[in-house]
Amino acid sequence: MSELLLTIASEGGTISLYGERTERSWLFTKETNESALADFLHEEDRDLLVNLNRTQRRESPDLKEGLGWLSTSWFRLTPVYVHPAFAMDIWKELQRYHPGQYSQERWHDACFSENPFYTAACWIKEAKRAVILTGAGCSVDAGVPDFRSQHGWWRQIDPTMVATVEALQRDYELFHAFYTHRLESLKGVRPHAGHDVISAWERKGLLQLLATQNVDGLHQMAGNQLVEELHGSIRSIRCAKCSKASTVEAFMEQAACECGGRLRPGVVLFGETLPEKAWGRTLHAIQAADLVIVIGTSLQVYPVNQLPGLTMGKKVLINLEKTGFENEFDLYIRGRALKVLPNINQMLDD
Repeated sequence: MSELLLTIASEGGTISLYGERTERSWLFTKETNESALADFLHEEDRDLLVNLNRTQRRESPDLKEGLGWLSTSWFRLTPVYVHPAFAMDIWKELQRYHPGQYSQERWHDACFSENPFYTAACWIKEAKRAVILTGAGCSVDAGVPDFRSQHGWWRQIDPTMVATVEALQRDYELFHAFYTHRLESLKGVRPHAGHDVISAWERKGLLQLLATQNVDGLHQMAGNQLVEELHGSIRSIRCAKCSKASTVEAFMEQAACECGGRLRPGVVLFGETLPEKAWGRTLHAIQAADLVIVIGTSLQVYPVNQLPGLTMGKKVLINLEKTGFENEFDLYIRGRALKVLPNINQMLDD
């Protein structure tokens, strides 16, 4: 999908560059709007407006060529709009190839003054006790099915009837079928670029704690160690009777424990309390945090949805869909974790 990357203005009008990434290159579209010149045209020259307002398309291997095609002196013109996700690329292009030939203050302001990725990056740099809280949206980007979506497996079954202690005890066949399906859906699923960014932040010492509502273990797979699983782990199997640890393979084969008890995933079922240690550590970290970043959650599930309101620090919400709680955050970035987190990280690494 083509997006507006940059609009620059001259005395005669504006020139806009749209871009769409293909598998190997860029597909650029240039729109020139020189209608401002219309006031200076005589009546008999009005037909020139067709030529003054035009659209052209071109394929190029990189952004540099696209900018050069936009205008050979694009850097000398006035920036009207810079796409937040491409601001750093454009800024580096200015510094690398056109030092001293552009208005640094004007271009810096256009690239970063209202750029949410840059704002988030600055807050992360400044934070001493940053905490991240992730939800289903972070895992959906990796290909994990969202059972709460209208297309999810649960749309035909009431979740409160299957993911419960009652179902485990009274309808184990249905319980087992559901969690077997969920475990099978995780085969081949790997962390995405957003997971990798969060892991990199932990390695750099920028992250005090990562709390997650997800049970898939993708954060640990990406390399995170400071993880608290608030809803447990689907990959951790134990006996429902004696709590002895078992294996995923044994559960999927519907084997019984040595004590005769039934096996179950270590997830928090409806009606169960959250893991005491995980909740306590998360609660303490968020209360002490100077920055809390909430990623990919609708904030509908109690009691985890109460956590962001317990911090005195800055709060950032990153989510594809609006939740209704945006006004309770200092910064809201609408988008997928898969794309938003690498964009923030690009600003952070500058």
